[in-house]
Amino acid sequence: MHSKPFSVYMVLWLAVLFADPGVIAGDFGTLTGKITDAVSGDGVAGAAVQAVGTQQGAMSTGDGSFVVKNLPVGTYSLRISSIGHASLDTSGIVITVGAVTRLDVSLERRVSDLSGDPVVRGVRDIGPAYTRFGIKLFQEILRTDFGSNVFISPASAAIALAMVYNGADGLTKDEMQQALQLQGFTLEDVNAANAVLKTALAADPTVVLSVANSIWMRHDFDFREDFLERTRLYYDAAVERLDFADPEAPKIINAWVAENTNQRIKKIIGAISRRDIMFLINALYFKGMWTHPFDTNHTHEGDFTLLDGNRKKHPLMQQTGRFGYFATETFQAISLPYGNGRSSMLVVLPGAENGLEQFQKDLTAENWEQWRLALRPGMEQEGTIVLPRFKLEYERTLNDALIAMGMKAAFHPAAADFRGMWMPKPDSNIFISLVKQKTFLEVNEEGTEAAAVTVVGMALADAVMDTPPPFEMIVDRPFFCAIVDNKSGLPLFMGSIVDPQ
Repeated sequence: MHSKPFSVYMVLWLAVLFADPGVIAGDFGTLTGKITDAVSGDGVAGAAVQAVGTQQGAMSTGDGSFVVKNLPVGTYSLRISSIGHASLDTSGIVITVGAVTRLDVSLERRVSDLSGDPVVRGVRDIGPAYTRFGIKLFQEILRTDFGSNVFISPASAAIALAMVYNGADGLTKDEMQQALQLQGFTLEDVNAANAVLKTALAADPTVVLSVANSIWMRHDFDFREDFLERTRLYYDAAVERLDFADPEAPKIINAWVAENTNQRIKKIIGAISRRDIMFLINALYFKGMWTHPFDTNHTHEGDFTLLDGNRKKHPLMQQTGRFGYFATETFQAISLPYGNGRSSMLVVLPGAENGLEQFQKDLTAENWEQWRLALRPGMEQEGTIVLPRFKLEYERTLNDALIAMGMKAAFHPAAADFRGMWMPKPDSNIFISLVKQKTFLEVNEEGTEAAAVTVVGMALADAVMDTPPPFEMIVDRPFFCAIVDNKSGLPLFMGSIVDPQ
């Protein structure tokens, strides 16, 4: 079947199945179905199914199936969007009490330029945006951590903060947009891109790469349902209420963390304070076998030179073959692929004279893209790689780094604006109290295992809950003073008093 650009052909079946035992009776029903490609007939993963005019919807899974639960009874119009396919709008979808309505849709591929589609544009650009964010975050961390092992997950941090971004408004939202490098993106762009990114990252069946999100709320605190629904829909987040006063609450959250990192990271939450009201968590887990494994018989004890020039004995793996490789006057770089080659490890060895510090200064988003292109498939060379076998764990609070990147208001108890997350109350506010990341990495002859968890803690800045102790200010040394018009902020008088008479 031939089609014109932008045309849509769909095959639509509607069936209402009554008395389904999986549906709870009430004023709600369920919409389920499958989305397939009109040409191949294969299921379309990562398609967004949205009930127009509501916050309810779902993302299709790997085989194209989807389920929208607890839809109020009524007649709906639906919008179905998928990368590489024409969007589909359909109406007259009837949801009946206690029933399952089935909708099977076949989407036509788009054959024209997709750059004008906001969802497609968002997915295309979100990777470079998160790369810019990650490099800037890495640079900020190095200001204080240079000289020790540093290993972060820009992807995990970006996804966790993107969930929070859904609740930000005003200056807080503007600053988060700048810090996350999301200038020019609408919230729809960001959410749709993250939804498809989650599916795309898991596209290689030869490696394990899982992305999991969760939100843990204090059971007696009210959050906006539309905010929670967006995190469910676009980030596939598990949303749970907990009694934060229960000593078991941290254990429940940490159990989720351990489960979603293959037990490599077992704890991200310690004691929960009375001000904590929400934790938004991303967990990222990777396990890939080298496309060309190292032979353990070639691993040997060799010298590894430390930053201070001292040497230590360490296991060094070795192999010879064809790899993506290039060299400049200041460094060598190699790409070591995993599985079918969708993912790889980039290893950069700075020259002995220039050192790691100079390379890290040269690490920019622009240079990163040039280096990545120089290592693309087809650029392989014959050679030998000798690489340490190693394991590390890293933990870092990211508050200061993010503030230095311009995300200031979000951390300020009074200035933070998260009205998109809750209904503000007089003399009260919520703010980000903590952004923390833990990572794990192991590199050996077989491959690589890595895990990351990023938690964003939201806290209540309430005058009643956070009453400071009585202060004492003794002005017994030179001081500054001013007389100010509080309406305009104009200083009518100001001065320094160094010798009161």
